[in-house]
Amino acid sequence: MTTTKLENIHGVKVGMIFYTTWGYDQTNIDYFEVVKITAKFATVRPIESQRTEDAFLQGTCVPVPGAYVTGSGWVSDSIRTGTDIWSGAPVLKNADGHDHIGYLYQGEALRYTAYA
Repeated sequence: MTTTKLENIHGVKVGMIFYTTWGYDQTNIDYFEVVKITAKFATVRPIESQRTEDAFLQGTCVPVPGAYVTGSGWVSDSIRTGTDIWSGAPVLKNADGHDHIGYLYQGEALRYTAYA
């Protein structure tokens, strides 16, 4: 009998959504969907977000699962994640070589700001 592993040793499951937040003079939010897991790692893909502007150059955003982004500025369209040695959180690497902590999305809209 073959069984399918539902989560890896870090509790990550296919379909989970993670996000990163970053920026200088603005708050950028990028969302990622887990598309594959192994015992210790996860492969994520950047996904679109739906934004609602509620003030000048700012508002809220939510992820759009399955709406995969290509050419997003991340290392590739599929990113294999490791974990941060201090917090155990997923680490994502973008095209400029910077690591970003991936936070588990909890279902609430997140605030973003933009710069003209």
